[in-house]
Amino acid sequence: MDTDEQLARFVDKAMVLHASLPQKMGSFANCTTRFDGTRSEDELLAFINTVKLYKDLEKISDEVALQELHLTLYGEAATWWQEVKGDIHVWSEALKMLKLKFMPKKPAYEIYAALFAVKQDDYIPTEMFIQQKRALLAELPRPHPEDVQIDMIYSLLKSRIRRKVPRESVVSFDQLIRAAQKVEHSKYKRRVKRFQKFEYKALRPVSSALLKCSDCGKSTKFDVKGNCCTCFSRRHKTSRRRKEILNVTPPQNFDQIHLSGFNPDINPFSI
Repeated sequence: MDTDEQLARFVDKAMVLHASLPQKMGSFANCTTRFDGTRSEDELLAFINTVKLYKDLEKISDEVALQELHLTLYGEAATWWQEVKGDIHVWSEALKMLKLKFMPKKPAYEIYAALFAVKQDDYIPTEMFIQQKRALLAELPRPHPEDVQIDMIYSLLKSRIRRKVPRESVVSFDQLIRAAQKVEHSKYKRRVKRFQKFEYKALRPVSSALLKCSDCGKSTKFDVKGNCCTCFSRRHKTSRRRKEILNVTPPQNFDQIHLSGFNPDINPFSI
């Protein structure tokens, strides 16, 4: 009991000592990532992602990150920040303004070309496809109303979605996504059902002994329901029925009925 009490006192003292120690504050001082204001989408996004990751790893607060952002900028970007930093008081707003200033803007015709260049295929979900297209439309200098955007994106959806979901039945993107997901889910359920049916037939237990089927007359195996594994399908029964019809014994006077007056020496095409 004394040992437990001593251990508890030691833990309490350690926690108090740890709390009294000054906590290390994160800083951008050792961050090697720099941005000079180059108008390149790839370079700007790489810089922002790296700075955000460094901030999270070093546990830098938003206030400190906003104060030390100038340590990661130089050239035109540093000059711009000195001019606007007095009007920006939030870290997320600083990153947003950085994008607005140095992100290269695409002309409208390039955005429309990228929008209509790719249609939805069977490998991309409708929700993800709509999100990608809406992101392109958001880059336009004058965005379209939502109903016009729906018209544009609806024309790029899979034909199956457009058949099952009429354009007149949706008035918002959320409604379009929900309706498309129902169609995709029903298709998925049918695929699972077909797979389960195939798996059931493939794994159907059969008898080990060969028995003669009274229908097809072949020695074959039988499943647990007593079905013949040879003539189980409808096609085999149809072909078997055709054989039964063809195996009908002709009448005795068949030659007199059908071959009377037949002369093999006469060419019918010469008449």
